[in-house]
Amino acid sequence: PGHGIFHENAHGWKDDQQSVIRKLFLHQRRLVFKSQQHIADAAFDDNPRRFKGRCAMLPGLRAILNIHPLFVHFPIALWLAALLFEALAILRGSDEWHRTAALLLYLGTFAAIVTIFTGLNAEKSIPPGPAMEIVGIHETLMMITTSVAIGLSLFAFVTRKNFTANFRKILLAGLCVLAILLTLGADRGAQLVYQYGSAVDWTTAQPQK
Repeated sequence: PGHGIFHENAHGWKDDQQSVIRKLFLHQRRLVFKSQQHIADAAFDDNPRRFKGRCAMLPGLRAILNIHPLFVHFPIALWLAALLFEALAILRGSDEWHRTAALLLYLGTFAAIVTIFTGLNAEKSIPPGPAMEIVGIHETLMMITTSVAIGLSLFAFVTRKNFTANFRKILLAGLCVLAILLTLGADRGAQLVYQYGSAVDWTTAQPQK
């Protein structure tokens, strides 16, 4: 019986220890968020016409620490759509569908370049630690992905007047590689949010199981 009581007390002490660690972690994240929110609010105040009028109708937009999340979905959607249209263009032998795929590729590459700049600015809000290591991986992968997209865009543009069947296959293979790199890079971005809570308002966020 004595051993059972000791085991129960030890188990309770372990639960208390985990609770304290969780509370300390949440407190640290709240402090980091407050400093980040102060920087974001200062930036918003510098541009009152752009930011103050949006708050009432778009509370979610007001809560963001940076504008990077507003841009990340555009290159993802446009590049994957380019892959789909190029595959259909080859299956159907359609020049029109290929031109659509090329246009989507151009737009996605332009959106990615803009997104990179917003990401470099968002990097300033990440505190030192494990999350910053993931930022480095995410940044490297997306830089490589965007470089591949720029190369494919130049290839599609230069060969646009004489785009043979072999060129279409090369472009399709390149878009497949682009999609793989995109998936790897985007996954690291998701890891920053869902595992490390980057750009999350820890003053209002609730612990989840």
